[in-house]
Amino acid sequence: MNVRDIEVIDCELRLLAAFRRMAREGKGRPPSTARIDELLDERLTLDLPTWQRDHGWVELNPTVSL
Repeated sequence: MNVRDIEVIDCELRLLAAFRRMAREGKGRPPSTARIDELLDERLTLDLPTWQRDHGWVELNPTVSL
């Protein structure tokens, strides 16, 4: 996984949210949420302390929704 800055991930999330909002307002079909899910998973791992990331304390499973 390419580790990026949280600010960059948040910027991409805001952009995707704007696309979804525009599609909804225009009565169009909103894009898939798959990329949003990936970004949220990536952001979650960046929020964890380094020792938790390095020792596998978190297993991300994109097929499970909360």
